Amino acid sequence: MIGRSKPFDKQLHANNDPKSRIVVKKFFAERDIILVDHPNKCDIDLITEDGKLRVEVEHRNSWNKRDFPYDEVNVPERKAKFFKDGNTHYVILSKNYKRLGFISAAKIQRFIKLQSPKESSNCFMKKGEYFYKIPQTEFEFFDV
Repeated sequence: MIGRSKPFDKQLHANNDPKSRIVVKKFFAERDIILVDHPNKCDIDLITEDGKLRVEVEHRNSWNKRDFPYDEVNVPERKAKFFKDGNTHYVILSKNYKRLGFISAAKIQRFIKLQSPKESSNCFMKKGEYFYKIPQTEFEFFDV
């Protein structure tokens, strides 16, 4: 990892993670894919019971309208370790949990291999955190 990581915030996690997981599990279940919480809380968020499919989930509080508000989706460089296996999909959720953005494992892996992460400020870290910039056109968006 080349940058600094956003410090873990227990309250932020408690406010966003449980509902995010429920929404994503339901979305995948509607497509006959059953996801469960990863038993290791420090690992990927969701997995199939056989562990062959993995999903990393992020709730985006800045996404508060129907359409994703930016041309690019910032994927934290600190999460790149999850995408090396080629089986981990990445899902973002809107603030109100009514929209979901999905990028496949293959696509995200390709973008991570093709670019270097770039420093970008955000509401949690003004300096020092790095992100992969993935065009939002590479994501599929769904109502949930």
